[in-house]
Amino acid sequence: MCPWRSVEHVVCTWADHTRFESSPPYGIAHRMAGSTSHTRPQRVIGTPGYLAPEQLYGGSATPASDLFALGTTLYFAVEGREPFAEGAGSGYPPAPAPPRRAGPLGEVLTQLLSASPLHRPEHGAVLRRLRELTGETGGTPS
Repeated sequence: MCPWRSVEHVVCTWADHTRFESSPPYGIAHRMAGSTSHTRPQRVIGTPGYLAPEQLYGGSATPASDLFALGTTLYFAVEGREPFAEGAGSGYPPAPAPPRRAGPLGEVLTQLLSASPLHRPEHGAVLRRLRELTGETGGTPS
């Protein structure tokens, strides 16, 4: 599923010393082959605002849904609010509220939060873009 499985906890501190901590829900709502279900059929586990729309409609978790979860987590870390709270577009799934603090990261966030998994970027493209934005080079995710 998520190529960033080693990411278990995200901590961000802004210049004003505001702090955000989160444990991302990557893949939380999917059932792995051979695992025991602890929920009734048709029941989703996870935080709705962080689950990809296809999961809320009963679809399986995929790498694209993990990218959606990454997008919601990064959005909250950067913006200090959930992407689908006040200011979000109408309809369902709503469009995320436009990022105000994200700068060049805003484009990546918007792509990650696309309602359609077909319109979300591939994980390699996301990783390359994040590395460009942070100036990091080399290495591959585990």
